[in-house]
Amino acid sequence: MDTLTDRQVREALRPYQDGGTLSALFETGEITEDTISALGVAMQNRDQLAEDQEADTLGDVLSYVDAAGERPPVPNWPTR
Repeated sequence: MDTLTDRQVREALRPYQDGGTLSALFETGEITEDTISALGVAMQNRDQLAEDQEADTLGDVLSYVDAAGERPPVPNWPTR
């Protein structure tokens, strides 16, 4: 797996906007202490529905988030 770009992260999260942590990452690039757990829940839900490709994609986003660490909203995030 190659590291995801910012644009790929947004595209991967588009269907998982939750009005909370995942939406913040999608909309602004913000990563908080709750982002990893929210991604874990979303992955678990996809696994339970046997949506393996979606779970793998969320796993890639999780790797991106883990590598990036906590951060405030990113300037110009939608255009990166």
